[in-house]
Amino acid sequence: MSLEDFAQSHHLEPRWIELRSQCNHIVGQPDFWYRKDLRDSARELAVQASNILAASMKAS
Repeated sequence: MSLEDFAQSHHLEPRWIELRSQCNHIVGQPDFWYRKDLRDSARELAVQASNILAASMKAS
């Protein structure tokens, strides 16, 4: 299932897809595990996406 399909089936706002896509791009970089700045950036995006998902699940 794609991110778009998941978001649509769970009625997530478009911002969730954007956050997940940005996070996936960061963690896909070859030096991700060696750079604290990349890990911190990915963590921040993941937390924001997680908060959107949690709020959506709670509202359902």
